[in-house]
Amino acid sequence: MKMTAEDFLTHCKIPEKGYTKVDFRGVDLSSMDLSGSDIRGVINLSGANLRGANLTGVKWKGVDLRGADLSDAVLKDASMEDINLSGNSIPADCEGVEFVTCYMYGCGFINLNNAVFRNCWLLGADFEHASIQNTKFIDTHLNGASFRADMQYIEFTRCDLSGSYIGESRFDNIRVEESHLKGVNFDGGVFNICEFIRSDLRGMIFNERILTKERVSQASIAGSMEQTIFEDTILSDVQHLVSYGERKRNRGKIE
Repeated sequence: MKMTAEDFLTHCKIPEKGYTKVDFRGVDLSSMDLSGSDIRGVINLSGANLRGANLTGVKWKGVDLRGADLSDAVLKDASMEDINLSGNSIPADCEGVEFVTCYMYGCGFINLNNAVFRNCWLLGADFEHASIQNTKFIDTHLNGASFRADMQYIEFTRCDLSGSYIGESRFDNIRVEESHLKGVNFDGGVFNICEFIRSDLRGMIFNERILTKERVSQASIAGSMEQTIFEDTILSDVQHLVSYGERKRNRGKIE
């Protein structure tokens, strides 16, 4: 079913009463310009075709987007609250998007520069080869996520990354605070100017990695550190520092 942007927005809205429950499953909104629109309510857009749509600055709330095709869509500077995107590959421009209480199990991404995630569920998410710079994850669940990407100026605050894969990645200027990283695989990654503050890294794997100018403060660490290189590293108030394997070189300072 193909409709115009005007028809779509008219059907979404009841005058003076805001938005109501609408079923748009499988609707064709491809290449449509919905920029700046306000799409709120219990709206079902699961399986919708949003390929190539201009969704810049759209305010989304309470929308079901499971299985929607967002290929080549532009979501730049949009806000998404209480949105279900589970299982989607999101080959869309999500630069500057604010995600609040969104359900994104197993999602894949391309561009998350300047994006913010608050109280989101990203279990099993795939960030491989995504562009991730100046991005914030706050109170977000990232269990089992895969980060095979170059990440710069990233903040993880009160996040759960248990069982995630961060190996084969380059992390520059990363801050991890009050977060859980139990069993995280850092194998083969490169970390430059990173901070791990009051975080739990027990059971992690630090094999064949380089950590440069790191700060690890009030953290719990236990796991494999075979061939790990610490350069200019400060380990402050670290508890449970139990490692298995050989630390190849440690030029850091333990306080």
